[in-house]
Amino acid sequence: MVADSCVAIGEWADNPQARTSVDDFLPCLDKSISQGILGASQVVTSGLVGMVDAGITSVANDQAVLNYNQSGPPVPTVCVPFNEDLTNRTCEKGEVEMSNASEVINCTEMEHNWQNITS
Repeated sequence: MVADSCVAIGEWADNPQARTSVDDFLPCLDKSISQGILGASQVVTSGLVGMVDAGITSVANDQAVLNYNQSGPPVPTVCVPFNEDLTNRTCEKGEVEMSNASEVINCTEMEHNWQNITS
């Protein structure tokens, strides 16, 4: 099985436009299906970022909810990477890009100057 896969990938790498045995196990999607999948993934990404940001603003940054005095800066929100029409969106000052969100929103990183990271 593994050897067959290697041969099939080799055939495809040599001539990606030709009909090869790779076509038997990797379906070729037309452009409309690919665009649909891309659009759905953008909607899901935006929704998940929105949920994370709601948690940040309504829990992590709301001192009344946590009932303690947060001495440091508020936790920055994550940048939603797409506009409502699914075009790319530029992050605003103070938002954290998804590419470095785990670095910024990390309990061990609370001492960082977030303005430098989020600008």
